[in-house]
Amino acid sequence: MASTYAYTADAVKAKFLVASSTPSQDETNILLLGETGVGKTTFVNAFANYLKFKTLSDAKSGDIEIFVSSKFTITDENYNNKVIKIGKADSNEQLENVSASSTQECRSYIFHLAKNKRIRLIDTPGIGDTRGIDQDKKNFENILNFISNFKFLNGICILLKPNNSRLNVVFRFYIQELLSNLHKNAKDNIAFCFTNSRGTFYRPGDTLPSLKKQLEEFKKRSTIEIKANKETMYCFDNESFRFLAAIKAGVSFTDTDEQSFSESWHKSADESSRLIKYIMTRPPHKIKHTLSLNNSRNIVTMLSKPLAEIEQLIQINIKLVKEKQKELENFNQITEEFKDKLNILQLKLEPIALEYPRTIMQHIVVQVAI
Repeated sequence: MASTYAYTADAVKAKFLVASSTPSQDETNILLLGETGVGKTTFVNAFANYLKFKTLSDAKSGDIEIFVSSKFTITDENYNNKVIKIGKADSNEQLENVSASSTQECRSYIFHLAKNKRIRLIDTPGIGDTRGIDQDKKNFENILNFISNFKFLNGICILLKPNNSRLNVVFRFYIQELLSNLHKNAKDNIAFCFTNSRGTFYRPGDTLPSLKKQLEEFKKRSTIEIKANKETMYCFDNESFRFLAAIKAGVSFTDTDEQSFSESWHKSADESSRLIKYIMTRPPHKIKHTLSLNNSRNIVTMLSKPLAEIEQLIQINIKLVKEKQKELENFNQITEEFKDKLNILQLKLEPIALEYPRTIMQHIVVQVAI
């Protein structure tokens, strides 16, 4: 049985929509992150069916699980294109604009396993939206707000394409932004999931060297090591799920096609089970650790502007004081100059008694102090 729990940005603080009569269950929370177009939405649908049906044959005869509405185009055996739509119309899934993130806001999807266990997949908007880096940062903020409703995360799955031989700007931003927003304790909960890996023989492909380089650079800066090995890497091919959806829609394929996709389904189902087993062995990452880190960062960010303004005012006041000091120094110098100028030269006549009358007089210069 599958359940869908959806939250929007306006209701992000709402409690989980779980009835009080629901029995206590072992719950595993898995956060899905990835670039726009990596296939997170298809992964959600495919992952649930990989765990439900061990083989493609079982899936063909069973009821397919659809959590997220999506559509894709497929070519049948007569080379005719056919648009396959699965699920009901959903305003949260932008199916027409392929350049923007298909998923607009975070949503969680729950499905149940044996022994009263349940898996919660948290789907998120893709990084690398054509609306720009500001939209990516907004999406990250929404992700952090959304997961604040949970107490813990068991797994953080980073979805990647296996054939990225070069890291582009979006990829680098995504990895660095993600790692800088997570508490260091989350490193033990990170797993890398490679989609569409049939073309790379169900291996990480050319993306692996680039990924390891990014993780090594991050380790040098932060001393935090995130492992990228077989234990933390999983390879899927969601084309087998699309094949199943096409069959359910009445598209015909050859026996060779079905055999090929049966193998793909088998490998993807095995990887799904291996991923769940690994995540269940991880110590749960407490959300409050990541939120505390980001709250501290937000406080620093909020204080940076007033502190900068205070620093600017201090510098202005220092400059004004120095200017006044210089004015006083100039004033003192002028005062001394004025004192010198207060000494006035005056002529003074002094009578001299002569023995006999004369017509010549002598003048004497006298300095008088005032």
